[in-house]
Amino acid sequence: RKIYQEQLEMANSLDLPAVVHCRESDDDILSGIQESDHKSGVIHCFASNLDFAEKILATGFHLSFTGMITFVKELEEVVREVPLSKMMVETDSPYLTPKPFRGKKNQPAYVLHVAEKIAQLKDIDLEEVAESTTKTAYSLFKKLEDNS
Repeated sequence: RKIYQEQLEMANSLDLPAVVHCRESDDDILSGIQESDHKSGVIHCFASNLDFAEKILATGFHLSFTGMITFVKELEEVVREVPLSKMMVETDSPYLTPKPFRGKKNQPAYVLHVAEKIAQLKDIDLEEVAESTTKTAYSLFKKLEDNS
């Protein structure tokens, strides 16, 4: 926990967003963010429930979703309820391959299936998901260059 706190403080001192992987440690992750001065970051590979999602969003952090949303039913509610502007998409390649490729090695190109699932669950166009998640990535990771 001490190392985690130090990483949040380091990100803060460097004016960088924190990228946090939370695996079965929701309470520790949340309290670490709440106790920190750092309010810019993303929960990478979000895999928890709506209650935790809402608490994380209240800290100013974003949520990033993987192919898990195509096969974990509990995540469908989270995707429906979380504002699109607070979402990012990722693959976590080579793991967590989305449907229809379950059982195969994941690859970056499959991020499309994550975005498609978000569009389906929110009943919006895929283009809207792509535009919003791209905008979010550029606003969070300010050192990225927008060459669009």
